[in-house]
Amino acid sequence: MNIKVFASILCITAFVQSIAQDTSQVLPALHLELDRAEIQGAREGNEGLMQMRTVDNFGIYAGRKTEIIIPSENSGNNSSNQAREQFAKIGGLNIWEDPSGLQINIGGRGLDPNRSSNFNTRQGAYNISADPLGYPESYYSPMINSVERIEILRGTSALQYGSQFGGMIRYKMKKGRMDEKLHLQSENGYSSFNTWHSFNSLDGTYKGYDYYFSGQVRSGDGWRDNSEFDSQQLFFSIGKSISEKLHLGVEFSHLNYLSKQAGGLTDTQFLIDPQQSFRNRNWFSIDWNILALQLEYRKSAKLEYTANFALLDAERNALGFLGKISRTDLGNERDLISGNFNNLEFEQRMVNRHLLFKHVGALVMGSYHFSGSTNSRQGKADDGNGPSFRFLENEYLSGSDFDFSSENHAFFAEEALFLSEKLILSTGIRLEYINTGSDGYYTLTEMDGAGNVLPGYPIQIHDSRSNVRRILLAGFGLEFKPSASKILYLNFTRNYRALNFSDLYINLPGLRIAPNIQDEQGYSADLGLKFRKKNIFTEITAFGILYKDRIGLINSTETDPWLGTLPVNLRTNVGNAIIAGLEFYTEFKWEIAENTMLKTFANASYTHAQYADENRFKGNRLEYVPLWTSRAGLSIQKEKWKINYLFSGTGLQYTDADNSEFKTDPDAVTGAIPTWYVQDLSLSKSYKWFEFKGGCNNLFNNYYFSRRANGYPGPGILPSDGRSFYVSIKADIHLL
Repeated sequence: MNIKVFASILCITAFVQSIAQDTSQVLPALHLELDRAEIQGAREGNEGLMQMRTVDNFGIYAGRKTEIIIPSENSGNNSSNQAREQFAKIGGLNIWEDPSGLQINIGGRGLDPNRSSNFNTRQGAYNISADPLGYPESYYSPMINSVERIEILRGTSALQYGSQFGGMIRYKMKKGRMDEKLHLQSENGYSSFNTWHSFNSLDGTYKGYDYYFSGQVRSGDGWRDNSEFDSQQLFFSIGKSISEKLHLGVEFSHLNYLSKQAGGLTDTQFLIDPQQSFRNRNWFSIDWNILALQLEYRKSAKLEYTANFALLDAERNALGFLGKISRTDLGNERDLISGNFNNLEFEQRMVNRHLLFKHVGALVMGSYHFSGSTNSRQGKADDGNGPSFRFLENEYLSGSDFDFSSENHAFFAEEALFLSEKLILSTGIRLEYINTGSDGYYTLTEMDGAGNVLPGYPIQIHDSRSNVRRILLAGFGLEFKPSASKILYLNFTRNYRALNFSDLYINLPGLRIAPNIQDEQGYSADLGLKFRKKNIFTEITAFGILYKDRIGLINSTETDPWLGTLPVNLRTNVGNAIIAGLEFYTEFKWEIAENTMLKTFANASYTHAQYADENRFKGNRLEYVPLWTSRAGLSIQKEKWKINYLFSGTGLQYTDADNSEFKTDPDAVTGAIPTWYVQDLSLSKSYKWFEFKGGCNNLFNNYYFSRRANGYPGPGILPSDGRSFYVSIKADIHLL
């Protein structure tokens, strides 16, 4: 039987059978036991960071490292949407800073931060990336003021949410308030570099309908030359409780932005002036639309079911001169890379609480179905300076034109069994069917030594591929609670990551794809301890990842018939890698004077990540893996006044498997990223319905960078912003 048919039938059959069962005799005792078991992850005075409950939001989280961020309690600059502030309390994250705040680039535990592509990124129950399998990059990020909380589940999330080594990040959006008919929230502010933002929302419940509408506009000139941006964003949700058991909802998200890209710098250029730019014709645009339909059915305290359908229609365009930074832009025709994404996804989940061998248990099972179509085109655009995203060619593009397809069907099941009041065992499996394909052409041009096109060129090379995989993932978790204040957890999971579309073909100067590149796979494990004493909460986690066939960038060469041997950067399976490390987090608070509260937190991580194969890379550190990261914050609150300080630091890291040092690549694509740190300060005052806020990011104006780009938005060093100031006023008004 076809796996996708089998998965659907099995899940639906189990759901129907569970409804049909007569379980009224054991329901009262079962419900009481689960209530007691589930509250162990509840919040106990730990502001800003929580953990998921054992069974929560149609998922099982026993024996795992989970974290929850409450954005409304973040006292930083929410309007800038800077990841280092939003994710400050999450240990071990490596962050690529996006000065405009339009994209979130985070990675952890030895994984590339590029557009958070190593995480399964969701908004509620559905994916928001371009293609969760073939192109899992998240160009879209929700408005942080519309987010109720951010849930983070590390690498063991693969069983319930799909095969990603990094884990799962879920943005849970706000809903309409149940106790008000009409509530208004508005935040408006101004920052350095002529940056404006305005966020507004209306929500409430009226005649049985809960609703939430929000919109945001942002624009700015940017700290660097040639880095202005303009963004518009919308989100709305409407829900209706058909009965006490059945709730239906619809959500729509839209993001449109246009940004000018300043391009990269060489090491020398960065040292001279990190604000300078040598690209004034590079642009990037996004148009992202997601429609989602949701159903939740809660038959009883024992049985819950949810079904979610999502449609994504999106487009990205990158325009400009993409040559190496060592080359001058002469004002000729520009390169245009265009991507169109059309995805359909359906996921259903069932939670069944039951007794098994006289032990309380909870079973989560479901199926996931995805069909995606991506059209990726590369060719020539005009020689102007503005954002004109139109190809000059009519029939054949001078670069490439590929249609990529993704089909993914999965069945998953996980059981949490309460062996005693102190011990929980969870076990699960996920059966995946993956079918990815490509069909299209790329244009090949050969030139002589004088730069003239040889007779018979250019020619179009057609290429068509299909790759079907059937993957079985399995894992387990243990959670032991020796006392009310301590939790010990252990987990182990097999993991997998499919090839991206960009690993099949890409046309960028100096970058090549190995013809025999293949999928990545491996295993993830955690061992952790959480403990609380009065107003102190601490968590220590040891983790390990066996990463097989890791894809990376190496220094290589290619032979040109006219120019001889040329250096290139080759993207290939570098080899097997072993990643191990420690993550530490602590938070505590105390009253230092009457009506004056001081709260502090600190996290730190150490990651040892090396290639293990017997080749030239053995013992080399993995790319984009700092040995250490550290963040610490302090908050002092007296009545309606609050002052906050944040320190963020990241150790040295390399960008290629050869561990190239500074200035070894004249184009600055490879080389080390030196240790960097930055400090942020904010001050806020609440008065009735209003909050006034001001602050300074990068307090001491450090010059640093967190990324070297090998392609768009321009090869080379991408500097982070210098010092900036901001002010804002926020209104929270109960209208009806």
